[in-house]
Amino acid sequence: MKFFPLFFFALLFSASALSVSTAWSEIDSATSEPEIPVARVQEIARVVDPDFRTFGQPIENREFWENFLTAEIRQELIQSAESLLDQPLPPTTDELFLDFSRTGNRTRWQRVAGQRRGRVDTLAIAECLENKGRFLPAFREVVEGLAEEPTWVYPAHDKNEQNFRGEAVTIDLGSSRVAWELATAVALLDGKLDPETRDLAIREIRRRVVDAFRLKLEKKAERDSWFDRTNNWNSVCLAGVTGAALAIVEDPEDRAFYIAAAEKLSQNFLDGFTPDGYCSEGMSYWNYGFGHYLSLAELVWQSTNGAVDLFDRKGVREPAAFGWKAAITDQVYPTFSDCPLNSKPVERYMWFVNRRFCFGWPDYLTLSPEAGGRNLPENLMFGALNSASKTECDSQESPKQSYRTWFNDAGV
Repeated sequence: MKFFPLFFFALLFSASALSVSTAWSEIDSATSEPEIPVARVQEIARVVDPDFRTFGQPIENREFWENFLTAEIRQELIQSAESLLDQPLPPTTDELFLDFSRTGNRTRWQRVAGQRRGRVDTLAIAECLENKGRFLPAFREVVEGLAEEPTWVYPAHDKNEQNFRGEAVTIDLGSSRVAWELATAVALLDGKLDPETRDLAIREIRRRVVDAFRLKLEKKAERDSWFDRTNNWNSVCLAGVTGAALAIVEDPEDRAFYIAAAEKLSQNFLDGFTPDGYCSEGMSYWNYGFGHYLSLAELVWQSTNGAVDLFDRKGVREPAAFGWKAAITDQVYPTFSDCPLNSKPVERYMWFVNRRFCFGWPDYLTLSPEAGGRNLPENLMFGALNSASKTECDSQESPKQSYRTWFNDAGV
């Protein structure tokens, strides 16, 4: 199995109809109440696990890492990182970033950015597995390179070049992903990183995403429109922001703020499904959007030891079953919206919801090690114990797939 980030998967989804921020004039910071209730933050702060930073375990826990995945997969992950040691970090330039705004071409910047950002996951997990320190210099180089970039926002989401010119700090699919993966790596490698590298990474994560998110919610900066959207942007960006915050923020009440924000804003994503769980964005967007909701809910569940459960709320169980109910025949699913042909539900998500909600689907009772994810947070979430693997189901029913589901609320 190769360990590839989901960076390019995010770029498959067009943001042409999405404005990244609302008008600043619409924000009245002087008269409005706090969007995230202080009482709820304080309530969550009392149950926040002070030891939780991210899925999995830090590098010092050798028992965990020596038994993580299979020996074959561990070796493949280390070899993937080894192949990068003799390759300098691909350079990026202002001209390359501005290529999209000038020509509409995404691929030239995407190719280089993917090679740069993908190293975070690859080097971090290899170092955790091997624990010899030989991947740390290359990891430091990536951190320094990312810190030099004018913005982590995708060029296609910075059409007015405000982020590029330093006139705005918006959060998008790209910046939230970089922040989450980098923060996860820092949390895992914390004891092995030199202080300069650690501090630089945390400073940039906070400035570009974590602190920026809080300023927006506190009405001290422009609000990003995905906060209120009902599509995949909401869950994807929230998972990235929340994962990054929990990995690097230490104060219990500050950590609780991000959990409370995720709890509140993610309801908008759930509102994008019909009451019977139909996903109008199509199967690949269900994978991308609902898959990130699963990660977000699991982050919150683990960081509060289950006291805050975003799985156990109205409007989650129904869309969780969409991947099963939408089948036309065996492994064949309808293609609509702008999903690619042959889109089908991701195995690890189907296994997770099957266990977590005790659906009893016979095809998803186990999860193979190879299906555990392709980015660092997901690999850890599915490769280690999680709330799904801990769920005890009373019934062992195995419902037969009917291939005939009527979504009455959607009329489909």
